Amino acid sequence: MLIRRMPKPALRPFVRMLWASDGKDLATTPHRERVVPTGTMHLAFRLSDHPLRLFEDAAATLARIVGHVVVGGARSSFYVREVFGGERSVGVQLHPGAAAVLFGVPCDELAERHTPLEQVWSPTALRMRDRLGATGNLEEQLDVLESMLAARLPRVPFVAPERVISQTTVAALQSGLVYGFAGQVDAIVGRITDELGVRDVPVVATGGLADLIAPHSASITAVDQELTLHGLRIVWERNRS
Repeated sequence: MLIRRMPKPALRPFVRMLWASDGKDLATTPHRERVVPTGTMHLAFRLSDHPLRLFEDAAATLARIVGHVVVGGARSSFYVREVFGGERSVGVQLHPGAAAVLFGVPCDELAERHTPLEQVWSPTALRMRDRLGATGNLEEQLDVLESMLAARLPRVPFVAPERVISQTTVAALQSGLVYGFAGQVDAIVGRITDELGVRDVPVVATGGLADLIAPHSASITAVDQELTLHGLRIVWERNRS
């Protein structure tokens, strides 16, 4: 059985899709499979005994053994791999820009080839495979892989970048965090005012990030970090009387 799902929001700028397979839907007899290019990168953990074996073509007798944990760079042509029935594996399909963030190398250094993940993440790769292999069902494997990838994301200062259209990974993340959240606020405020049939109402922001988001929102009219306390005071005064 093969399952797929979208990643959590924090990973979506880098991960297109997560997948896991128990290999039970594959033919039991080992065979070769031609894989056509998709233009994307892949990260795969092979949890069964067989490492990834690649061939120049379907008739080749000599295989190149890559390993059990592999980064597949974006390709412009097909490749041939050996497939075994009952082969357990879990992995992700990545956006091209993910290489610099998750692997610390430009995507062109990984393009047109398969690279053992140990060359990029050192012993961490094998520890991750062991952890995934000890996980029972496919959904849990995706949860574990997702958490491990999220842990590798860079820590990004929560500040507004100079431009919405950014030229670095950090600035792009900041743009999405700040301007994206401001857009969410404006959208929900717009829907609420439409539903209530009102216009030009005060919108007060509160919370730790209110001062950061408010200047970039078209709907927020004020910031009050003690708004919740004011509300509790009003409730207390009304109940007292």
